[in-house]
Amino acid sequence: MIQAIIEKIRKNRQFDVEAGGLVITARRPTNLEMEELPRDGATIRNILSTFVVDWNARENDLIAGGTPEEVPFSTALFMEWAEDRPEAWAPIISKIKDQYAEHKAKVESSLEKPEAG
Repeated sequence: MIQAIIEKIRKNRQFDVEAGGLVITARRPTNLEMEELPRDGATIRNILSTFVVDWNARENDLIAGGTPEEVPFSTALFMEWAEDRPEAWAPIISKIKDQYAEHKAKVESSLEKPEAG
């Protein structure tokens, strides 16, 4: 039961973004991850490999002459594909940042107390 709740929490952080001709599923960083990101090295590689969690890809989306068979997500395969597609990096990273900013704004708004009248 605990693992199921953890998975629901993680799923609530996920969103889709189109990048490099694929639909990529990423997740917004947690508050703790955002605090640690500068210390851990906020490189493009680190951000993509940490926050991209799934995709809707077929082999022929990934390689010329591939089959139309769906390819399960793996971080290693995603990174191998993404490393040669710099045009895919910006939309993913931008959406990750936007999703975090929206989350932060919602949290801050919910913490604001109405002024006593």
